[in-house]
Amino acid sequence: RQAYALAVDDYTRCLELRPADADAATPTFERAQAERALGRWAAASADYDAAAELFLRRKQKKEAKIAQAQAAFATFEAGDVARALTRLETLSRQLYSSDVRAALVACYWKAGEVAKAEDQWLGLCDMEGAVCTKYVDKSWLLGYRKWTPSLADSMADFLALRVRAAT
Repeated sequence: RQAYALAVDDYTRCLELRPADADAATPTFERAQAERALGRWAAASADYDAAAELFLRRKQKKEAKIAQAQAAFATFEAGDVARALTRLETLSRQLYSSDVRAALVACYWKAGEVAKAEDQWLGLCDMEGAVCTKYVDKSWLLGYRKWTPSLADSMADFLALRVRAAT
């Protein structure tokens, strides 16, 4: 944890040197990653959003969309399911991404929108290249897909058809 706190400080100092520069995209994204590791979800979300804007300035659309998805995940983890839903719905219209759609399933489930979660899941599993069976593996979601813990838990709940009270 201390290494991540030091990383946040280092990236902050780096960004103070060139705060408005498009080259700030990567250090801003990396600071978001460190904030995420510390469980500072609001700060991580804000940095992911800032990184997305900076990536767009550099015409790095793929990186911008990754940052936007991570911002939505951090927003979900911070407890703002409605805002995370809105963000993921927008991304799902913009991207052909099974991962974004799977996260949307988890958000719909958490929000109590069971029919939408089920419809989204069926559509996701029909996508070319989608491997729906992987979403059962929480360690894969957390480690490889970089989902947040609550988002992975919500997917597990959906797959097990468990309903938890919204928090």
